[in-house]
Amino acid sequence: MNRSLLKTEQTVYDIYVLLMFLVFPLFILPAGYKNITGAKYAFFAAATLLFAAFRLVFAIKAGKKGCRFSLSPSEICVVLFFIASCLSAVLSPFGASVLRGMGRQEGLYTVTLYCRCFFILSRRRFKPLYVLFLEASSLIFALITLVQLLDKNPFGFYPSGYYYYAAADVYTASFAGTIGNVGVASIFISVCVPLFFASYLDPDTKNPSLPFVSALLFFILLYTDADAGKVAVAAALSYVAVACGNAENFKKLCRFLSLHACAAALNELIARKYVYPRIYFSLSFSARFFAYAFAAALLFGLSFIKIKRVKLFIVISLAVIILASLVFVYFYRGESGVLFEAREILHGNVDESFGSSRIKIWKECLRLFKERPLFGGGPDTLRGRIGTVFERTSDISGELIRRSVDSAHNEYLNVLVNTGIFGFLPFLSLVFFSLSSKEAVPKAAFLGYAVCIFFNFSVCITAPFFWMFAAFLSSKKD
Repeated sequence: MNRSLLKTEQTVYDIYVLLMFLVFPLFILPAGYKNITGAKYAFFAAATLLFAAFRLVFAIKAGKKGCRFSLSPSEICVVLFFIASCLSAVLSPFGASVLRGMGRQEGLYTVTLYCRCFFILSRRRFKPLYVLFLEASSLIFALITLVQLLDKNPFGFYPSGYYYYAAADVYTASFAGTIGNVGVASIFISVCVPLFFASYLDPDTKNPSLPFVSALLFFILLYTDADAGKVAVAAALSYVAVACGNAENFKKLCRFLSLHACAAALNELIARKYVYPRIYFSLSFSARFFAYAFAAALLFGLSFIKIKRVKLFIVISLAVIILASLVFVYFYRGESGVLFEAREILHGNVDESFGSSRIKIWKECLRLFKERPLFGGGPDTLRGRIGTVFERTSDISGELIRRSVDSAHNEYLNVLVNTGIFGFLPFLSLVFFSLSSKEAVPKAAFLGYAVCIFFNFSVCITAPFFWMFAAFLSSKKD
């Protein structure tokens, strides 16, 4: 392939990443949250099919010189996953429903798009420019969300008369920004915050604004109380701190984390009480506020200290924090909430209602897996098999709100139930090979996503990020 064609090809790939990292997270149609999944799906499908056609053109022009004679381990995993999904669809008892899907438009059509998205970018190097694309879109997302948290409705994403605090009584869940459901938004944040952290510590990156945008996203994550995102961000940041922590980076590392501790303190400082249709704010100088403020000051102070064995210091610090957290949770005296559930689990008391009833859903999914262990029920067919429904009464209207389960709320379990062991093994292997890469910056983002979907579902609003970062981490590079 001549140099001019190579340059044109790379420019086309950069445009695809720009569309997916900058435009896609912000894309939403006038219907707002009523059909945000459909809007994101349409944009993703159009962009992916268009650039898949471009790739085919480049392959034809390159001729034999552009042909690949070997596949990387990640690429083999994607091919096997696609084949297993096709066989699962053919063997499914749900007929044509497997093409579009029965729950969240995650049927065979969408699986095909994900795999095509992966191969568009596989073996392509991740560029610092791509971080700027995500930084810009995540900043706009964060600013819109902040306005919504002030009980406003910018751009009319909510129906007239409803805002962030009343959304759970309209949609069965709270929505934020241009991403949608706060659980799905937490996946997006779980990608961005670790990515910005790793990129900020990268010596080739000179972008002083990354910590501030990241801290803003982190504040939104804490304010919206998305527990899966909290766990994912904590895990990914811990990895980045250990992997990228050295004497040169220690100052940047401490100041980055200090800003995020400030964001946590601010979240504790702002007390809110919602009485329909108004939200009331006040200041709360609680013990947790002072704890986070002290942590922020301590981290900032540490940035001025020279430590010789930085990685050992970081590992010991993380071990102390984890041990102290376990001790705190073990002796926690509250009678509700996440900490209460964690305490009960540490004491060996596991209730099906824990984790917003995730335990109950997971048990049912494991039972369904045993019914069709090889190829599952077909892509996105869990809704047609599980039959679990949750009900509650709206605090605002007094009406009964019913929510049927259409996902395992654990993407790994979701893949296992829908495509069986033959789809699950290549999917899990893809995760393993991606996390084995030495590319620290894209791996941080991928790790955040991989952890978050253990407690969450993957949908086309955020799933393209999984496949794109897996492509960047593909082990063989052109």
